[in-house]
Amino acid sequence: MQQLTFSSAGLVHWLVVDVVAGVVSLNGQREEAEFLRELPDPVKRASPSGSMAVLSRVRDETTAVWMRTWNETAAIGHMGGAAGMKRPPWLEDAVSSAKGSNLWVGAVREATHIARMAYETAVVRDHREELNGIPVDEDDGWLATWLTFVQMDLWDHAREETFWPLANNGIEFEDMGLIVGGAQRWWPEDAAERRAGA
Repeated sequence: MQQLTFSSAGLVHWLVVDVVAGVVSLNGQREEAEFLRELPDPVKRASPSGSMAVLSRVRDETTAVWMRTWNETAAIGHMGGAAGMKRPPWLEDAVSSAKGSNLWVGAVREATHIARMAYETAVVRDHREELNGIPVDEDDGWLATWLTFVQMDLWDHAREETFWPLANNGIEFEDMGLIVGGAQRWWPEDAAERRAGA
């Protein structure tokens, strides 16, 4: 991820539209998901009209889901295993770069909170599985699944094209997979480059 380049607009779009739309889908907020997916590309400091109200509803629901998940899990056992999980550096770098872009400032602030709450909810869900005696596979748990989709969406905004091979039982296929990145939408001829975390 450190070798990929992103535009400021691409990072903001990824955080506000893709990451939050994924959270909204988990929350069951269909109207909010449709609204977010129809937002224009980020080009100015001010957030799009109506976006703050939508993001506020998403933030409230995401916080409610986090609280329910935390309380249900705490009722089963000690929360120590879920409390200290650090977010991966690539995620922190991408969010920080989106925040530093000065595009859609209010929407980015709300989306940052929503993404962090969604991350913590996935961590707590994995911990609940463990408390219930269900082993959590490092590649297939709630957190791993959430991070995979977030990372794929991020890669889709990169200047560089990346081949992501499909796998079966841990064996990757050399000739079957997804190609992400390189979209002209984010990389017209005159686009300025920005490294993740820069």
